[in-house]
Amino acid sequence: MSGLQVIALFEFLKGLTVLTAGLGFLEFLHYRAQHVGEHFLAHAGLNAHHQIPKPLAQYISGLTDQNMQLLAIGIIAYCFMRWLEAYGLWREKSWAQWLGILSGGIYLPYEFYELLFHFSWIKVLITLVNITIVVYLVRTREQKRV
Repeated sequence: MSGLQVIALFEFLKGLTVLTAGLGFLEFLHYRAQHVGEHFLAHAGLNAHHQIPKPLAQYISGLTDQNMQLLAIGIIAYCFMRWLEAYGLWREKSWAQWLGILSGGIYLPYEFYELLFHFSWIKVLITLVNITIVVYLVRTREQKRV
């Protein structure tokens, strides 16, 4: 399996994960947002009155059905973008490599900001994976050019 195919598989799995979340939002559209928030917290094993999930519960309870629809549409659009990229990378298409460079590189400034002001080891891992993918794609593009 080539490096591009490994990245394609990773992007496909990201899309699948996000699609699962999007379908979850669509499933709950007919419920009131408060009920969705309580249901989410219960499934996550969190107490709605505990200090940590309180901001999350307040955010979720403020979502309207229309906001949830827009969020679900955005999640599904993101999923299809990841799958399009995965398809192109699997077939070693030039446009998919550029898409990967752009879609990975666009997050780097935000990831660096988060590392500086809200450090966590998971953020370090995410940033390193993203940098590795972008650098690999750039080098692959350069090798094709030579």
